[in-house]
Amino acid sequence: MNRCPRCERTYPDSEKFCDADGTALVPAGPAFVEAAGRSSGEGEQIECPVCGGKAQPGELICNFCGARLGVESAAETYTPPPPRAPTSRNPTTARRGASPSMPITGRMPNDDGEKEGRGMLGILAYVIAAIVALGGGAWLAINLSNKSAVAPVAVASPSAVASVAAAVPTGPLVALANAIPVQVTGESASAPERNQDSARKFFNDRTDPLLDSYTHALAGDSSMRDAMVVRVRVLPSGIVDAASVRTSTNPNPAFDAEVVKDVSAWNYPPFGGSDVEIDYPVIFTNDPSTKDALESQLNTKLAGLSPTEPPEFASAPASPEASAAASEA
Repeated sequence: MNRCPRCERTYPDSEKFCDADGTALVPAGPAFVEAAGRSSGEGEQIECPVCGGKAQPGELICNFCGARLGVESAAETYTPPPPRAPTSRNPTTARRGASPSMPITGRMPNDDGEKEGRGMLGILAYVIAAIVALGGGAWLAINLSNKSAVAPVAVASPSAVASVAAAVPTGPLVALANAIPVQVTGESASAPERNQDSARKFFNDRTDPLLDSYTHALAGDSSMRDAMVVRVRVLPSGIVDAASVRTSTNPNPAFDAEVVKDVSAWNYPPFGGSDVEIDYPVIFTNDPSTKDALESQLNTKLAGLSPTEPPEFASAPASPEASAAASEA
């Protein structure tokens, strides 16, 4: 027989806990069993006054309906105690090894809240990284496009720069006309040493004396501009035998004389052919924007020039060397 150490109720050996207060039962001593037997009639089963169930001697509670047995009033029914509320342990306290009854001061962090907070921070960090990457890509694309735009200018060859500079001259200009070709006449006009290309190249390499004469003329008249056809006769030895100004847009005997003097000093490469006459259309201007207009005026004068018309200005008689070379030919 077992008994409850708290309420002294007795139970069969098969029962382990008290139905009244849940206390663990302990074996009842011989004296307690004997006293319980005398009080309830030893050896006789006890009939429950409520359900009629049989109980062992010494039992105070009916195992079938829970009614109270013994000397108490048979009409008195047993009311079982209310079930005990399950004791829940605080996970935080359990983790720390603290007793459930220990008071916990301060609010502990919520694991779910912490996970949610970390998730939001991760998303925010990802968004910021994406924005930074997009900004860096845009900056790189703009930077590369700007470099590509200025690259042709940065790597322009010296010849290209020279061509641009030559296309936009400044200051006094002495040059051959573009719309009026250089004319070469004579038996050797088609020879490589005397053809149009050779004559044009020879002129372009020897414009410095003409430019000096034009600059000197501008000192006396800053508005002076002229376009003229200069004719030279070149002997096989390369000497200029005669020179003249056939026509010009601004007749000026003093300036014409300087031009004729300059071209008479030229020396062409000698060759084994005959003498030729070369007509050079020359433009003199201190304003490059007027070059086309001067060419147009000169072309008009050439159109009305007769082949037998005397030149506007001719050179002095040929030098003795030129005369001797002409007589030997």
